[in-house]
Amino acid sequence: MLIWMLTLKPKPMKPKVNLLLVVLFACTFFTAQAAEEELKLGAIKGEIIEQKTQHPIPFASIALIQPETKEIVAGVISDTLGKFSLNKVPYGSYQLVVSYLGYKKKKVQVQIEKKHNPLVVGTIMLEPGTQELAEVTVEEERLKGKQEVDKTVYTINERIQKMSADGIDVLKYIPGVSVDFQDNVSLEGTGNILYRVNGVTRDKDFVAQLHPADINKIEVITNPGVEYNADVDAVINIVLKQRTRGGRGSATAETPSPDGYVMNKRLSLEYGSEKFRVFVSNRTHLENFDATQITETRITNGTDQTSLFQEGNGNAQWTNSSTNYGIDLFLNDKNTINLYGSYYFHASKQIDYLQHGIQNLNGTLTDEYDLNFDEQSAGHGFYNSLYYKHDFTQKGQTYTSQFNYYNYSSGSQNDYRYAYSYLDGALTDPLIISRFEDINNSRNMLEWKNDYSQVFGQTKMKAGYWSYFQWYNNRFKADQNMSDDFKFKELRQEGYVSASGSFGKLNYSGGLRFAYSKSEIDSTAFNEYLEWLPQLSLQYKFSKKQSLKLSLRRRLSRPGMHQLNPFETMADSLTINRGNSNLNPQAINRAELQYGINIKSNYLAPKVFLDYSTNSIQQNSFINENGVSVIEPDNIGERYEYGAALTAAVGPVRWLKIKANARLYNTVVKGPNNYSDELMSWGVNGSMIVSPWKKKKIGFMAQVQYQAPRLEYKQENTRDLLFIVGAEGQIYKGLKGSFFMIPVDGSFKYAGVERTDDNYYYKNVGEVNVSYFFAFSFTYTFDWGKAPKKLKRSTDFERDGGGGTL
Repeated sequence: MLIWMLTLKPKPMKPKVNLLLVVLFACTFFTAQAAEEELKLGAIKGEIIEQKTQHPIPFASIALIQPETKEIVAGVISDTLGKFSLNKVPYGSYQLVVSYLGYKKKKVQVQIEKKHNPLVVGTIMLEPGTQELAEVTVEEERLKGKQEVDKTVYTINERIQKMSADGIDVLKYIPGVSVDFQDNVSLEGTGNILYRVNGVTRDKDFVAQLHPADINKIEVITNPGVEYNADVDAVINIVLKQRTRGGRGSATAETPSPDGYVMNKRLSLEYGSEKFRVFVSNRTHLENFDATQITETRITNGTDQTSLFQEGNGNAQWTNSSTNYGIDLFLNDKNTINLYGSYYFHASKQIDYLQHGIQNLNGTLTDEYDLNFDEQSAGHGFYNSLYYKHDFTQKGQTYTSQFNYYNYSSGSQNDYRYAYSYLDGALTDPLIISRFEDINNSRNMLEWKNDYSQVFGQTKMKAGYWSYFQWYNNRFKADQNMSDDFKFKELRQEGYVSASGSFGKLNYSGGLRFAYSKSEIDSTAFNEYLEWLPQLSLQYKFSKKQSLKLSLRRRLSRPGMHQLNPFETMADSLTINRGNSNLNPQAINRAELQYGINIKSNYLAPKVFLDYSTNSIQQNSFINENGVSVIEPDNIGERYEYGAALTAAVGPVRWLKIKANARLYNTVVKGPNNYSDELMSWGVNGSMIVSPWKKKKIGFMAQVQYQAPRLEYKQENTRDLLFIVGAEGQIYKGLKGSFFMIPVDGSFKYAGVERTDDNYYYKNVGEVNVSYFFAFSFTYTFDWGKAPKKLKRSTDFERDGGGGTL
């Protein structure tokens, strides 16, 4: 690898300095000066048990009350072992109020001071009674947001835990998060999400196998800091409850509609103690739809116009399966090791797909044909990881190191059979032309991640370094007389440093990340770049329930492997698609200003935002010497996107909860030759949960997702509105059931592209039949002993292939 690096020809690098860097370094300087200032903050710890049985009481509400003003200073819910902890509480005298449905409220006078910090109140016993819950308990029963300097935190209550089958189900209740019937997750319109569990990177399949009762909070980050990868749009961090020893398992099966289906099958097992934990889980996703595709193309060459209309349908199938397994070793209180593995498999088929095409020249029919094609592909990947964590004696001082290896291989076979009609009537049998394609891919990846954190007074410092190397081969053959190889190598180096803390009511979080890449394509094209990526977030707290937050960030959008691959593929007889090996990453600068307010049990967070992109990666097109349109990506011009959004979690009455995110924004795209275009768009995703019975764990759901046309360079992308209704609840202990339905008689457009260029027009629409589509799901959970302790570590990696219809 070193020899290869030395042979690359670097391009001159021009470091970029901007005002944000100056502000960032100024904040860091003043932070260091204030690091030694000691704020008078304390903590309270204790345990809640039932007086008669001496059993712990999970999910009891604990509120810390200011005696003079009766204001709730802090609140928390006890964990599954009845334990609780209130942190960062100012010194002083308070009243600790403990309440739980069916028990008498308990009040304890406490004094928080420096010599008894943390204050351990010990065991608090509750006795049965019929007293009403305190206001803090009512608030915790509903989903409520709390805005912090770098994230928004939502507490997951017991009702949501019992209504959900797995970790993906829990995300359905988070404002701004959208989960469709295929388990595709998006956050405020983006699907480029980094998943974390207890602050450590995971993947979506790992989140899917989490048990809802283990989830305490969900943290949503829409403008991530420098400790996250340079090309991440958003972050979802899941905070789990602490558990000790024992085992747990769960299984999920679905019964779909007979005409078309989306099915999920899940199985997970784990067992552990204070010294170790072993686990294995599998998630298999199956899809089967009747699909339709419509293509329309028009090309003008001088005074001649050639047009093509092609329409057809067939059966489309997808299978994605992921198996995770590993062992956590808790060597002692300071050192832990994890061995983790994942096997991933995907397959797709489009069988007997029939299309009919007609081609005209200046309005006169010139060609008419039928196309019958079969497309099949399959791939599998292995991911293996070794992780080490060391906790130093000083609180908050931690070092982690992780080494990963990933191998992926896949194959595709495409068989096309054209039957051309003779329009002059001289011959009756059609002309048969066949084409067979064989495509094989192989990718390997090595990466090494190191992270270090330490607390200086009230300032938390973080630093990290990431080294990444991958090599990729693509072999293409067609009809035994055409073959080509595409080879790609890339070395990435990234590092960051960050600081977070507060000055009175002003909280801050900021840092700087560098991203360096050197790549080689087919031993002929070389690419190298170095980007500096600053980030700064400031939050001013007007009160405990109101705050204003400003976030600034610069990030990258790297070209994908398919965008770099120069091989040509025929979209239709008049259109060629190909990649561009000279692509550079797109730089995106984002600013957000958000106001957050809690009104009793409701949370509202309006914001305004601006995205400004340079080196924007857009689809470009031109007509070649054969009169065929060639479409390829290129770094073209600039892109602006600005607008307003509202995130809300409200519960106007006990039995009704609404969560939603709505966006209204304008997009401006600029390109060569003074090209400029703009489009006002809007989007909404939200859900309504109806729980008519207070003591029965049954609820009804309605979900809506819509995105107005999105503007690209000379192109608009469209998608139909998606509306889903359903019901879910607990059948009996350990068994949950759910049902969902798409109450539409017809097709759903999952992707539409309309492109208008000089002398060229192209439109492609993909639809699936979802007429009254429905599915039943059942999940059974069992456990023995106490649930095992888990190690916090990363399991995320760049995955290939396996996309579904939508």
